[in-house]
Amino acid sequence: MILTSEAPSRWHVIAVFIGVLITTITCYYTMVNSRYVIRVMGESGRKIMTKIFGLILAVIAVQFVINGVADAVSEFLQNRPL
Repeated sequence: MILTSEAPSRWHVIAVFIGVLITTITCYYTMVNSRYVIRVMGESGRKIMTKIFGLILAVIAVQFVINGVADAVSEFLQNRPL
């Protein structure tokens, strides 16, 4: 949604939707065939991937908090009476 709202033209919006579609299809087939993926990766590969995705999730969460606080402070400072 963020990428779509910042897209300068219709072609950029289409590119974002195609990217989302490709990601969705890839995730679907990976989840459906997860037992084969785990077999290939092994137990240590699974643990590594779990930690990497946990780190990515934490980074995204922190960025959301930073963006929310920055927007709140900015709005507060703009609406402050002088």
